[in-house]
Amino acid sequence: MTARALPLRGIRVVNFGVGGVAPWAASQLAQLGATVVKIEAPNEFIMHTLPPWRGLTTTYAALNANSRSVKLNLKDEGDRRLAWQLVDSADVMIENFRSGAIDRMGFGFDVVAVRNPRIVFCSSSGFGREGDMAGLPCTDPHIQAFSGFATLNGDTKGGERARYYGMIDLYCGQLICEAVLAALVARRTAGKPQYIEMTMLGGATSVLMTQLAGHLRGGPAPNHSDARHSAPDGLYSTSDGTIAITVESDTEFRALCAVIQRDDLARDTRFVTGQTRLANMQALDAELQKAFAAAPSDWWLVALGRAGIACARAHSDHEASAHRDTWRRGHLREIAIRDAGTLRAAAPPWDFEGINPVPGRAPRPGEHSDLLRKDPANFWVAVEREE
Repeated sequence: MTARALPLRGIRVVNFGVGGVAPWAASQLAQLGATVVKIEAPNEFIMHTLPPWRGLTTTYAALNANSRSVKLNLKDEGDRRLAWQLVDSADVMIENFRSGAIDRMGFGFDVVAVRNPRIVFCSSSGFGREGDMAGLPCTDPHIQAFSGFATLNGDTKGGERARYYGMIDLYCGQLICEAVLAALVARRTAGKPQYIEMTMLGGATSVLMTQLAGHLRGGPAPNHSDARHSAPDGLYSTSDGTIAITVESDTEFRALCAVIQRDDLARDTRFVTGQTRLANMQALDAELQKAFAAAPSDWWLVALGRAGIACARAHSDHEASAHRDTWRRGHLREIAIRDAGTLRAAAPPWDFEGINPVPGRAPRPGEHSDLLRKDPANFWVAVEREE
């Protein structure tokens, strides 16, 4: 089988997205076989705020992998007609402007659904169409702060800390991809347009589901220490680096104590059960830290692995991306960019048996504009032939 057999082969997607959320969602659909066209927003901030690379940015290339790109001025009547040429023949439309902005542009769901009754339409914003926060701008760090995510990732002194920039963006993009796939099925069975509303607040809240569950049943408010659901669970310094371990049962804890030659910890009433270990995490961490500091990481990884305890070396980004298993499993790939050579970036995490993945490539902003202007009626067919 070839790439033509990918699950979304023949599905057409128009992406009005900016930043990370919608472009990443559209890119995931493209890597499942859909044909994606991105309508570039004027002054796309991803192109101006991140480190440049050969006329664009690496982030833009990674977020828009396997998309096509056209530059259209939606205030110009001629360009609006070209945009409609794309939307009228699309299966999916995705946008993530501030709530209500796409309606003011004249491309809201109510209008699009009349012209294209087969459309799956997804709107994503920070806080949705209703409520006190509706219509406000929202970026990844803002939603990490507002949702409580940053607080849960704070330090032991109560400081708040956002995880790396883009974490919630990418997660929300994955959620949009899931919702669109379900809506494509619903369209087939219901025979009518499908509307999806996605909020970054909803995405961030779903990330916190396990931390919130206890609080919402009447327990204490979650804090940074609640990020661990078992103990020990975390990073520990060795004589030459850092390792991560997770113990998920009392049996595993006794095995850990045997490995570090501290059977007394297994008998200590503070650490006998999972609940008592969680209640005394700081004391347990201090004892384990002293033990792990006595030997190098490689020694511990072998010994812990033989005992059946989940463990791993803490890598830098560079070390992880260079690891042979990262490449062996195909988690990284080369993305081709016109007049710029290739860029190494993350590959789709899935692998369909018997189906070749889509070759990695990324557009230059507006790369396909001339093709659209030259023959708008046959544009979709022309770009599909490139695949």
